[in-house]
Amino acid sequence: MGHDFFFSKKKNVGLFYKYKSTMLSAQKQLRTCSDSPLAKVFFSQSNLEKIHGMIIQAIFSQLNVQIGKQSHDDVLNVAVHAYEHFANSHATNINCEVSRLNMIVVDRCVQSMRPNILHYINYVNNLDKPPELMARPKNTSSKGIVPMFGQI
Repeated sequence: MGHDFFFSKKKNVGLFYKYKSTMLSAQKQLRTCSDSPLAKVFFSQSNLEKIHGMIIQAIFSQLNVQIGKQSHDDVLNVAVHAYEHFANSHATNINCEVSRLNMIVVDRCVQSMRPNILHYINYVNNLDKPPELMARPKNTSSKGIVPMFGQI
């Protein structure tokens, strides 16, 4: 059973709380690390599009849910974070290093999105069902039934 959802910032879903920062600070960080050949390939438009596709593919393979392309700013923030913490700028094989960083970005994004998508699927599946009522409270006293004030 496949679901077809589109998660975006316009619907106020906010999938990347952990990595949310202003785009201005991400651009500043990007300018400081964009001198290396690795950064030029990793932050290229074509690689960011590839990351978007990998996120869509990973969510579909794990949850059987179709999602749309995520916010470019959010994915770029996660990519900047991954580059700062995990990049090996002295790597001799740039393509292997870019692939490794791409997998880190995709894993972080999917980890952040997965619980929200599962919660939303559960919400949609339970819309037509009546809410479950809680069981009546039970007397758990070991002393037996104690009469209330005025009932003696």
